[in-house]
Amino acid sequence: MKTIKDNPWEKLEKPVSGSLSMRRVNAEFVHDFYFAKDGYGQYSFVFSLHKPVQIKDKLSLNGIDVTLLSVGGTTSIFLVLKNNNDWPIFLKICLDLCEVTSHITDEPLAVKTFCNRLLYWQYFMKRNKENKLTKEEQIGLIGELLFIQKYLMPKYSLLDTMNFWTGADADVQDFFVDGKRVEIKTCMSPSKNEVHISSLQQLYNSECQIYLGVFFLGIANSELESAFSLSSLAKTLAESLQQDTYAHELFVKKLASVGMFLDDDYNDTFYTQNGFRSYKVEKDFPRITPEDVKIGVTKANYIINLANCTEYETSIDSVLKG
Repeated sequence: MKTIKDNPWEKLEKPVSGSLSMRRVNAEFVHDFYFAKDGYGQYSFVFSLHKPVQIKDKLSLNGIDVTLLSVGGTTSIFLVLKNNNDWPIFLKICLDLCEVTSHITDEPLAVKTFCNRLLYWQYFMKRNKENKLTKEEQIGLIGELLFIQKYLMPKYSLLDTMNFWTGADADVQDFFVDGKRVEIKTCMSPSKNEVHISSLQQLYNSECQIYLGVFFLGIANSELESAFSLSSLAKTLAESLQQDTYAHELFVKKLASVGMFLDDDYNDTFYTQNGFRSYKVEKDFPRITPEDVKIGVTKANYIINLANCTEYETSIDSVLKG
């Protein structure tokens, strides 16, 4: 799709009150996207659908109203810009929404992709540009991405893999796979052989089995073939997920929800994976749970020495069905 440098709304005539002046973004585009202007001269972007839809996620962007309008059995998604002076970023968002759905012929899938991309922009516009992930958060995220890349993607569909990543949706554990919970930790080797548990619930679930997976990382030279940064790992995953449009957009959305965007620069430190161990968290596993503390204790964090967990070690490959 060609990039539009000029303001497309300026070319629209101001209509009479109660109506819209509209121009299709691209006549060859499979979906009906329009630039529009109302009787007050306010800029908007319209995704006109052929069938009614329901949207579960609450969509809200700073400076942009997102509404659904249903008429005659069809639905249109309206993005209305509050301040016309902000049209450059609004145009960038509109063109990006068109671009990510340009090859999707299935309308329901196109709507899902459209909404996921809107959520991405929602996270992007809310965040403080200077508020990047801490080093600890970066290393923790690397562990989750490595688990996706090395253990889930080879065994499951791309879309299932992304749906398994529940920690990005603020779930207590990082992954929910085949009816089992998996918590992923990352520690630097060889100096560390311990992991930090940040809550009473992190290694506790009364309804299903929990497994603890630990990636061991080492600092590496960026020129080493096996070395990776958080940015390079995330971009490699994004490229692999492009085989499934919805999975790719879900990844971008979930990545944004944990505070990272693909254009962020986290290339200051490179790592190598020095090993991976997994443990079955059974009743006697060294942990603190809500059942272990007195009433009134609601929060706790603690450190587990993995040297004391060898009897619980298991193969995560045998746990995952695939």
